[in-house]
Amino acid sequence: MKIKALILSFAILIAVTVSSADHPGNTAKIYYNRVSTNILQTGKYDELVGKYDIPRIGLFIVQEKNGKLYGGPAGRSFELVPVKNQKLKFEIHRDGSLFATATFIKVGKTFAIELLVRGRTFRAERQVVKQVKHTVLRDITLIDGKGGKPVPNVSIVLQENKIVDIVRDNQFPKNAEIIDLAGKYITPGLIDSHTHLAANPSGSNNRVATLAILKHTLYGGVVAMRDMGGDARTLASLARDANLNELESPNIYYSALFAGPTFFADRRALASTKGVTPGNVAWMLGITPETNMPLVITLAK
Repeated sequence: MKIKALILSFAILIAVTVSSADHPGNTAKIYYNRVSTNILQTGKYDELVGKYDIPRIGLFIVQEKNGKLYGGPAGRSFELVPVKNQKLKFEIHRDGSLFATATFIKVGKTFAIELLVRGRTFRAERQVVKQVKHTVLRDITLIDGKGGKPVPNVSIVLQENKIVDIVRDNQFPKNAEIIDLAGKYITPGLIDSHTHLAANPSGSNNRVATLAILKHTLYGGVVAMRDMGGDARTLASLARDANLNELESPNIYYSALFAGPTFFADRRALASTKGVTPGNVAWMLGITPETNMPLVITLAK
């Protein structure tokens, strides 16, 4: 799970402590068709229900009503009459005469449909619609960060790791995965606007140590960080990897430092510019009253 996608909108706090398709060319597509293994034994038709997009026929909708199976194009529906001793074969009658047959064929864990219409066969291969999966963070107290009072008994509905709804408890989608967080609090993600991730990339801010800090910070509910005065070469790499979710990290932003030429004798400036001359690089530049500031800012970006 890409935890940042969730924490980007909210960070979890535990208690009051942050934690963070036999006729060539006639292949049909089934938009939705789910199946259970006991359909032959139970005779139930729920698992055959679905929408079949059949070339030269169009959308063929199969549905169940009062224990009987029906099918037809959008706006019309014919009863699918079971053929004796053939549990998955059905006749379709129109104006009192046999018009077509529909046979359901097991394909893997689901079923395809084969229609015989006026001597022509159309087989529908399975195309399963991606099922929407919801996860619900249940029974949380919500602090919205807007100054309002904490709201108890709230449930946060997630889809593909994104918040799609905030509802009162028990008003969430059926069959969702429930994570009970009674007694916990949730609040908007935090921003650390002043940090030092790359002041000394060759020393205390080496990549191993920095990755550990970033993960710990993310799980603590921080979703964005701004580095002040660090080595932009290292920070650009970290920011890129964080943005692509190639590491567990808040989003990373960083600044350039402009100062008078004498400032760059400072040992901190030396550590952040190893291999180049401090005060003479875009992210750490010495300026004078004659400096073209719009230009140097553009270069720093």
